[in-house]
Amino acid sequence: MTNGPTFVSVISLFRILALVCAMLGVRMASAQADHRVTFDASGSEVMGAANLATLHFALYTLQDRHLPDTLGSEERVGGRLLGMGYRTARTLLLDLQLDFLIVLAQHEVFGHGARYREFGYRDNSFNLTLLPPFGQGSGYARTGFLRPGERITPHERLAMNFGGSVGNQVLAADMADRMLLQDQLHYRQALLYLLSRNDLLAYTWRTHLFGTGGPFAEGDIAAYLQQANSLYHRPGTPATDIRTLALHGLVSLLDPLQVYSAWTLVVTHGVQGRKRSGMIPMITLGSVRYLPSFNYTLTPFGQQFHSVHHVRAGRRLFIASLGFGKDWDHRYGEVAVKAVNMIATERLMLNLQANLWSQPELELEDATLRNFEQRIGGMARAELAFHPWRGPQYFGTFLQLGYKSKGYTPGEALAETPVLRFGLRLRMP
Repeated sequence: MTNGPTFVSVISLFRILALVCAMLGVRMASAQADHRVTFDASGSEVMGAANLATLHFALYTLQDRHLPDTLGSEERVGGRLLGMGYRTARTLLLDLQLDFLIVLAQHEVFGHGARYREFGYRDNSFNLTLLPPFGQGSGYARTGFLRPGERITPHERLAMNFGGSVGNQVLAADMADRMLLQDQLHYRQALLYLLSRNDLLAYTWRTHLFGTGGPFAEGDIAAYLQQANSLYHRPGTPATDIRTLALHGLVSLLDPLQVYSAWTLVVTHGVQGRKRSGMIPMITLGSVRYLPSFNYTLTPFGQQFHSVHHVRAGRRLFIASLGFGKDWDHRYGEVAVKAVNMIATERLMLNLQANLWSQPELELEDATLRNFEQRIGGMARAELAFHPWRGPQYFGTFLQLGYKSKGYTPGEALAETPVLRFGLRLRMP
């Protein structure tokens, strides 16, 4: 069941496009920058990540045109301290506010909201506020109503609970692809990556430290744990608690991109006063460059750990990910491979992705199955972009087609479904 969200489709399409069009006179320093405005039927996490990343690019490019990074010479100590104070204040009062709002929108509107729309809820509502001193620094997503006779299953409810934080992991993965394909890293990309990548970790630790009787006692993670233990916990097997999730989530800090992003934000921009750092350091293996990392996420079956491997060969980027988990009395895992710029010419671009998983069967039609038999499933999708006009900055169109079997993978619907997305693509050298 889907509910076409016009407020995140047609409106976002043209508003984001208008902002990007205003930036066309500005040349990016990176060599492989491309930006998309994406549409799909349910306003998915994938759609939200692409559109918000493009909006983010438009905002910081506009800011770069009008706001200086220094207030004058910083050769002396006084000038350097003045510049550092100015950049710190601007980051806290402007950059962080805007990037937090983007992360919050992905969490609420395209994280929780995508699942609400997928499961048939109508008239959903969302609230987003800026960080102090401009707001409370929080937001919420509230379901509307289902049609008479409709209901959701426990697996669907679990997906709704953790959908916000996983939505930001989809955004972080999108940002990682962009960052690794570029020859320079903008400090605003670094900030957005840090915020989106650590959304789940921060939420879990807030719940662990302050959840008992506090404002996070009824939050997403607490609700996820309560419902998952209710669904899976059996006599003689251990229940999963919030401390376990918080400690396991620290695995996500084993990510070189986070380290380099923090360096770019604090040292390159904050201290040195430069917008961009150099190429992201990677392990050189002959003519290719390699970067491993680890991640942690939640699924409808429990916690999942990811070993992620990035290989850049010229203009191409290859990503291989191995996810595995064991909670309660079942095991599950997923292997995903992705090729970005498999074909990359002035006119054409082709990306490919394939996922294969083994996981307990999802309850999507019958809420009383409770058999949790192991199922094999997968997804394959291809994305083709075409640029009919030649120029230093130019628009093209793209189409993403594929098929997904019943099962869970981040960013996609739970049910068996074709994959269809389309939109506009802006490539800038």
